[in-house]
Amino acid sequence: CTAAAKAAPARPEAGRAMGWEPLFAGAAAEPYRRYIEDVVDELTARDHQLTRNPTLWLGCAGEALALHHLGGFLAREVAGPVATLIENAVAQLNDGVSGEGLFLGPVGVGLVLRWLEEDLPFDCSDAIQAIDDLVAARLASGADGKYELFAGRAGDAFYALERATTPRFRAALASFLDWLEARAVHG
Repeated sequence: CTAAAKAAPARPEAGRAMGWEPLFAGAAAEPYRRYIEDVVDELTARDHQLTRNPTLWLGCAGEALALHHLGGFLAREVAGPVATLIENAVAQLNDGVSGEGLFLGPVGVGLVLRWLEEDLPFDCSDAIQAIDDLVAARLASGADGKYELFAGRAGDAFYALERATTPRFRAALASFLDWLEARAVHG
């Protein structure tokens, strides 16, 4: 475990673009590449039906993130379809279509906005600010909720960790840790 930890690459600096590398090489590389090409073709097709789900899990935000990385891997221009997916996700959030947590709520959409912000052809700072406000308020709240990363408060904490350079998120994370400690089961 120690050797693996020492060999692990350092976490990318905040604000740097995320990278993506293929998992397969050799004989497995070609079928894998064809599969990626099929996914990119489907997501960029003119008749691609936009889902009514804004989330990172099976929704527009997840499709946008995947398309951005897969298109980059294939060196294909996918900026237009990525922007359309992001705009659709934000519009659906504005309509109140979402749940809670990293994968099912606005938190995942906010992370995708932050990760792709520099590559988008529009300003998404208002949407990010609204999600920041929501997450900071939920973490600072002492209200009960699910602990889960997938669909609960741990997803909000993950978002806050990504944004921890701001004092308000550091304070919100401290409140969340207090919330967890108050509910800890000892023994």
